Amino acid sequence: MAFVDTNVLLRWILQDDPIQCQRAEEIIDRAAPDTLVITDIVASEVSYILRLQRVERSVVADSLWSLRQIAALRYENNATMRVTLRYYTETNLDFADCYLLARSLREGQGLETLDMPLQKIYKRELAKRT
Repeated sequence: MAFVDTNVLLRWILQDDPIQCQRAEEIIDRAAPDTLVITDIVASEVSYILRLQRVERSVVADSLWSLRQIAALRYENNATMRVTLRYYTETNLDFADCYLLARSLREGQGLETLDMPLQKIYKRELAKRT
């Protein structure tokens, strides 16, 4: 098992640097199934950099979710990432807020925030559960 770096994923997604793209593909291709772990923080960084490059939110979410189709790659917490990306697609919250929302709801934990849109969605989602 190994943790995969943001740059490997970005080069693979963007295909923007032929030499580094080839190296990223080699890393992914030579890895055994489910041995390259995408941490939550790396997924967040990938989303941030893609948005800086003006990639649409839905494309960011699709790109991140499609990574799990590569045999070598797996998310550190697949279920949380699935819910995070759903909120990321359905709301205007940033990735970190979607992640906090997903974790708090999945784990039954509270969520303290001063961010009114996040607080509103959190309360709405809690209400759906009762």
